[in-house]
Amino acid sequence: MGVYFANEYRQFEQEMQKRKAEFLESGCSEQEFLEYYTMCREQLNRDLAYRRRTVSLDHQTEDMDSDGQNPLFSEYLSELSEEMDLPSLHKFWWIDQIENASLLMTLLSFSDEELTLIDMSVYRGLTQKVIAEQTGKTQSSISRKLETLYKKLKKSL
Repeated sequence: MGVYFANEYRQFEQEMQKRKAEFLESGCSEQEFLEYYTMCREQLNRDLAYRRRTVSLDHQTEDMDSDGQNPLFSEYLSELSEEMDLPSLHKFWWIDQIENASLLMTLLSFSDEELTLIDMSVYRGLTQKVIAEQTGKTQSSISRKLETLYKKLKKSL
């Protein structure tokens, strides 16, 4: 299951917009900035890929209970944990795979409903009729919405 790093990509793009202005003010060309941006984007993708595939090791100490857990862990479990809705975090796993910056920014500007339509149509391969049934909308409204979304995506390429 993929990890959803949309916030990191948004922060990266915001930071790059600030840096672009600084680069251009200092006399750098658009081409030089594009090379810098590409290098930073590749590094970000490598860092996120590392985080996606890395699992932390459990730390073992001598004062563990019979289940192999520190007794304080079970006593303070509610304070140490947070209830998370994992399906919503991983709902759009495929966004992590997008490397085209303008396409990614366009996707990140879409609402959850729009991303859900793209997910259902492209990644789950559902027909417009099935999408309409599942969302409670008409097939024609789904068709129009998808057509609009695809035009926006094409424009960003």
